[in-house]
Amino acid sequence: MEAASGRSDVVIVGAGFAGLVAARELSRRGHNVVVLEARERLGGRTWTDVRWGKALEMGGTWVHPIQPHVWAEIMRYDVPVARSPKAHDCGWLVGDRCVLGSDQRLDALLGPSMERIAAQAATVFPQPYAPLSAGEALAALDGRSVEEEMRAAQLSEEEWAVADGMWATNFSATLEEGALTQAIRWCALAHGDWRLLFDALATWKLANGTGDLIGRIAADSTARIEPGTMVERVESDGGRVAVAHCGGTIEARAALIAVPVNTLAGIDFRPGLRPGLAALGAERQASHGRKLWIRVEGRVEPFFGYGPGGHPLSLLQYEYEHEGDSLFVAFGSSPDPIDGSDPAAVGEAIRHWLPEARVVDVAEHDWSGDELSLGTWAMLRPGQLSASGPDLYRQEPPVFFAGSDIARGWAGFIDGAIETGLRASAEIDAHLGG
Repeated sequence: MEAASGRSDVVIVGAGFAGLVAARELSRRGHNVVVLEARERLGGRTWTDVRWGKALEMGGTWVHPIQPHVWAEIMRYDVPVARSPKAHDCGWLVGDRCVLGSDQRLDALLGPSMERIAAQAATVFPQPYAPLSAGEALAALDGRSVEEEMRAAQLSEEEWAVADGMWATNFSATLEEGALTQAIRWCALAHGDWRLLFDALATWKLANGTGDLIGRIAADSTARIEPGTMVERVESDGGRVAVAHCGGTIEARAALIAVPVNTLAGIDFRPGLRPGLAALGAERQASHGRKLWIRVEGRVEPFFGYGPGGHPLSLLQYEYEHEGDSLFVAFGSSPDPIDGSDPAAVGEAIRHWLPEARVVDVAEHDWSGDELSLGTWAMLRPGQLSASGPDLYRQEPPVFFAGSDIARGWAGFIDGAIETGLRASAEIDAHLGG
């Protein structure tokens, strides 16, 4: 098959974890597969890049043993994992002051809000991998935001500040933009244990970067991968699919679309998307925040801090010592984003926690401004799960969908992407008569 045009059994759009896992599975089952990727690299919203001579995760990072699909891949390829360092000190911003304390004190402050959310997990998500199974119980809460739930909890000023920083970071958005059911769903996936959930969010990472696992999955496939290939149109007559891209058209018996939901509106689907998918693509999921790597001069003791959602940074976490300096990862979800290209502005922000810190440099990739992502990890807004869910979790051959954004389980995580790649590949194989 020529690179520009030709025929294939399956065309996959997107070479992130979902697309590459599906390509591996389908090629191993004997299907002719071509993967079209708009970027010049693999991995999608995961990207191990070298900055300051150090391999840094610019996108998705953390994994955990309670996430079954990604951990199975780690075991399959014997990929080494490492722990993020445990903080010696913690600090949280309350109004204009920084309160310093232990991780036990931080845990106690989070308890009232997190226990309230976790207590609803078994009712709203009795089957965590069947997110719509609760029916009316889900619908009754899905229009409610995390902010509404936190207000109802009547938290103290410190409890509110910590909960605000924590959920603003996790949603990569404001609490008003985040659905309460999304928070409950995460707790359900952690067996209703919010402390276990916290361990899953930012503890284990791939020792050699996410690019290590991406590379092993890609190498374990006979699929043809075409980077730098922007897809423009997906046209189906119910029997075959024509995928038009920047250099030609490929015809196939099936297509798998494995791109972020926020970018779906940029592809011309004929016929159009199912209503739920179209609505979600047009409205977009909530995340619009920033992830920064901050290089601080000299050695700093491992530190962890929360800031409220209106602060330029909602989380600051020490990760590495490098060439005598300290590297911190930080997240911001403020509607007025911090300028990641301005070390002085970033330095002013982190001095709320670390008054003596001198920022040497800052590195980031603007995922929200990137036309191939238009957001960070997927976090739903109030009402989106009930409105779009029925169309997210079903397929209409010959055009299939995958990606972390539409996972039934750990949506927004690497695990969710792998889950959908495995599921979609099995459905495509069955469609093709496998």
